[in-house]
Amino acid sequence: PSLQQGGQEQEQDLCEAEAEAAAVPSDLEAAIAFLRDEMRVTCPQLPPLVCHTQLCSMLADKTSIERGLDDCRRRNVLRVFKLATGADEHGVLLMRDYVDCILAAATAAAGSPATDRTPDMSGEQLQGHSEP
Repeated sequence: PSLQQGGQEQEQDLCEAEAEAAAVPSDLEAAIAFLRDEMRVTCPQLPPLVCHTQLCSMLADKTSIERGLDDCRRRNVLRVFKLATGADEHGVLLMRDYVDCILAAATAAAGSPATDRTPDMSGEQLQGHSEP
């Protein structure tokens, strides 16, 4: 075997090792998957949103949680939303679930009859009002 073949084999082994490492989810990804699945079972009518506090209670290293969420956000794997609970709480939703929610809402809006939000001010609609 030539020196070039040995280098190619090492490079191939390195690529295989990187692929295997990418296939194994991180603790954060595993926690999100677990909580997402739990949400789908307990509340199937709602999007599988995971609360940031749930992740913090499952994983000890808060810094790795923040770094992992930032990395996933940059890669468009997930979205982080501020929840309207009054507290400083955030929810995590996988991008594919977010897209599914948007598409479902768009489909529902396209299938529903168009609603006119301006009130009808004709004389027939206004009770007790006569036109001059």
